[in-house]
Amino acid sequence: MAKEQSLDNLWLAQILFDLGGVQFGNFTVSESAVSSPVFVNPKVLISNPTALRVASKLMQQEINLAQSLRRPRVHPFSVIAGVPVGGLLLATAYSLETNIPLIYARSRPKGLANVE
Repeated sequence: MAKEQSLDNLWLAQILFDLGGVQFGNFTVSESAVSSPVFVNPKVLISNPTALRVASKLMQQEINLAQSLRRPRVHPFSVIAGVPVGGLLLATAYSLETNIPLIYARSRPKGLANVE
């Protein structure tokens, strides 16, 4: 139990860094014009099941805290949506941790080719 208690957000940040999931530079966030000096790639967590489990537990703790406030910042929900690709793996881990159903958000209907 003492080992599991030590698996916190600082531990997860170190693992993400060690796995190469934290990069510094000038990055454009998603398809927006917003830039960031830090890029965090959650996809590297699939190579470390313990880190992925810790990430899902930390998400659950944060959501529980946000929902317990007098004026909740996160309202109750009954389904989780995962956005491909990195968000989908985190949503899947969270769904498995909490037993909340998951839906897969597609950017376009299945089978529809890129049309330009």
